[in-house]
Amino acid sequence: MTDHSHSPALWPAPFADGAIDATVTVPGSKSVTNRALILAALAADPGWLRRPLRSRDTLLMADGLRALGIGIEETVSSSSPVSGPQEGGGESWRIIPATPQRGLHRVGERPLGAADGGDVDEPG
Repeated sequence: MTDHSHSPALWPAPFADGAIDATVTVPGSKSVTNRALILAALAADPGWLRRPLRSRDTLLMADGLRALGIGIEETVSSSSPVSGPQEGGGESWRIIPATPQRGLHRVGERPLGAADGGDVDEPG
């Protein structure tokens, strides 16, 4: 094993004498935002996506989900701390899953009838 204790080029790892209480804000991710949108759209109840990454990809995903009947409400709060889903300020998206009560009567049906030997239902 090599002794690097005298090498000024190496960064010494931080050390804490006790428990650490911290909040870390990580950078946004297109993949994580899109996955969260899909999971929220599939959920049984409405949910919140806090501080989503706004990019062309995520906005297209949100528009695609809206076209399928998913409700997505975008809100922006001030940077002053507030309580509730937007705590700490910033942007939030409220995701309201599609349900038959909101006009999507075929939610939950299998759309791939021909893939398992069944007939394909034609719209109309």
